[in-house]
Amino acid sequence: MDELLEVASLHELWPFLLAVAVLWLVGVGSLVNFLIRPAADSLPWKTAATRFAVASPWTGVDFLWILGLFCAGQALAWGMPETIWWSVLSFQGILLLGIYWRARGKPAPFGRTPSFRWALGQGLGWYLAVLPVIWFTAFAWSLLLVGLDHSLSFQTAIDLFIEGASPSTRPLLVLFAIGVAPLAEELLFRGILLPLLIRRLGAVAGMVATSLLFALLHGNLPSALPIFVLSLALSWAYIRTGSLWVSVLMHALFNAVSLALLAGLIHFGLV
Repeated sequence: MDELLEVASLHELWPFLLAVAVLWLVGVGSLVNFLIRPAADSLPWKTAATRFAVASPWTGVDFLWILGLFCAGQALAWGMPETIWWSVLSFQGILLLGIYWRARGKPAPFGRTPSFRWALGQGLGWYLAVLPVIWFTAFAWSLLLVGLDHSLSFQTAIDLFIEGASPSTRPLLVLFAIGVAPLAEELLFRGILLPLLIRRLGAVAGMVATSLLFALLHGNLPSALPIFVLSLALSWAYIRTGSLWVSVLMHALFNAVSLALLAGLIHFGLV
């Protein structure tokens, strides 16, 4: 506590700590409500996952085409300047173009298209319900890694946000984190890979495999388990609501709140 007081007085910190505490309590309440309320449908979850996968119009051929375009984009990026913008263009940009190309003409390629208000409400509810689980997982996982003498580190994108971003580029990084990245990642992992892997491996193995790949994509061991848990929740939200846009908004909310908390920690000199 003495070290904390050296960085910022409690008078300065208490609004930030209060906001975190309120967010935690709202999350716990949402989780309890989620667990005790009756499900919107009476289908067993494995049956719901199987029906979801069968209804998806995506095929392995679609995925291979998109993967080929992605590999071509990465190859072209080798000769380009090493900047985050070229990285985004060759990764998320190519992915979005490839997915748009293969999605043309498909019936409901990403489930139903609800109103933005409904999708946002669902995304917020699902996000708040899973938040305490993610925070607890992150805390326990960090303790385990520290006990194993593994150093804790941020993801590359977060390091860039903390140290490498200028005041003029930081807003663009925020826009990328809460807009481009959630959209591209959800289209690929939940929109395409999830139904393909469920059809191939079954409901449990398909969701686990999708989440493992999603965690590996982020390339950071300290955040791997929390991201795995987040991915399971994103997959489950898509299956139960029938709309990928719920998962996209849920993912965007996760990134937005994470960046807001990070900005608070930076402001008070805690990171």
